[in-house]
Amino acid sequence: MRALRYALYLLLALMGLWGGLGFWHWYAESRAPQAPRPHDEAAREVPEESARALPRRREAVFRMQEQELAQAPERTRIDPRWVEKNRAGIEKLKARELEAAVKLFEECVAGVPEETVFRANAAEACARLGNQQWEQGSKENREAGLAHMRRALELAPSREDIAQRIEQMQRLLASEDGHWTESLDHYELSFDGNRSDLLWDSLTLPPLLESIYGEYGEHFDCWPVERGREKIRIVLYTREEFHAATGIGHWAGGVFDGAVRIPVTDLKKDKREIERVLRHEIAHAFVHYAGGRSVPGWLNEGLAQWLESSDFVTRAQRVAAARKQFGDGPKIALSELGGSLADLKEEPRIQRAYQQSLLLVDRIEKEYGERLLFQMVQGCAQDKRPEATFRDAIQLELQVILDEL
Repeated sequence: MRALRYALYLLLALMGLWGGLGFWHWYAESRAPQAPRPHDEAAREVPEESARALPRRREAVFRMQEQELAQAPERTRIDPRWVEKNRAGIEKLKARELEAAVKLFEECVAGVPEETVFRANAAEACARLGNQQWEQGSKENREAGLAHMRRALELAPSREDIAQRIEQMQRLLASEDGHWTESLDHYELSFDGNRSDLLWDSLTLPPLLESIYGEYGEHFDCWPVERGREKIRIVLYTREEFHAATGIGHWAGGVFDGAVRIPVTDLKKDKREIERVLRHEIAHAFVHYAGGRSVPGWLNEGLAQWLESSDFVTRAQRVAAARKQFGDGPKIALSELGGSLADLKEEPRIQRAYQQSLLLVDRIEKEYGERLLFQMVQGCAQDKRPEATFRDAIQLELQVILDEL
């Protein structure tokens, strides 16, 4: 694949002998910075394009709710050593030492195969480990994650959520069969090599992706690949393939499920929209790497929307569009926005949650600086809620800022 890409670079250079001037004129125009305008002028101007872009409903491909663990076995006459191993497994699971937890619970199952508590706890540990491995992104980790999820279903065959997760994992794996993969410095780019449009126009993606990685690394103080994580996977589909792989409707612009998956119809024509979607979904990846699974939905989605553009004029336009749509209606309690915003079910309420999340993130940045936003994400990795990080830094309750929106 790398040799093919080098050949394409050479072909592009040769074509430049007779068509280069037109190409570089287009390229210069597309990359040229916009003329600066006063900030208040940008806020008043709300183009239709910006209004359409904010906010889009986004939901996870599939969400599994973590199950409660049973402390004591149902049988009264069980060797105390298995009871103690079960307790030790629970402690390991709480500490997120998933492989150690699986090992302890599996030993309990092997020792007392008929004990349902041991089997249920082992299933939960296997499911959590399977999800963690899947989200690490490499082919080997995804296959290991699927294997652990299958083991979880063996242990708890009545759990429909595990069965659904297995079906979804299999569908996503199958969706990349035959894809070509290009390894960049910090990404793996995967797409159907038979799509000549992607093969040619994807030459513009590596510099864009690497610039996003550098920008977000600075923002989040997080350099996942340098710290040993797998490269971020970017999977490009046709819109039909995207829908079949993820099960998400045709309205969706993309999804992050351990890999960034986006539908691409015309990479060259839609490059601005694709850049926006890539920035949004890669932001979710960095939130995950820097803050873990406990980052609340409002902060996750608020930051992803806020980072969709690196240009402050465009960002101001989108915030203004959200403000206009949000109006003066009631606020949604942050306690209701801890999980996926799609869990709110009602479409108007979901849209309002997205608008509120963006407006709150933008207000925090304007009043106290963007660094605090990323510290709130980082605190989640230490089991510190964003409200607590905000209170410790500002000596003010976050609710006060929400009330002022």
